[in-house]
Amino acid sequence: WHTHSFVAFYQCTDSFNIAFVSSKKVGNAVCRNRARRKLRALVLEKENRLQNGKYILVAKGELLKMLELGEKGIKELIKIQKEVLGV
Repeated sequence: WHTHSFVAFYQCTDSFNIAFVSSKKVGNAVCRNRARRKLRALVLEKENRLQNGKYILVAKGELLKMLELGEKGIKELIKIQKEVLGV
């Protein structure tokens, strides 16, 4: 799945694994770490609702821009999360 703020890859398996990744396109090391932390926090809130499988979530630069918008940006991320991950 592809959104403005992240890309999600999913493979159905019996175990449950999640990986959070950000490329150098997001920014310097501080920005990449912040993007991974924010994405991790958003997804792990709903972790118990996710199906078993392998998830790889790749943060994009737009993620940090949306978070800078404050409440509006977070609401948009939650909406995208529901559409993409079904949680």
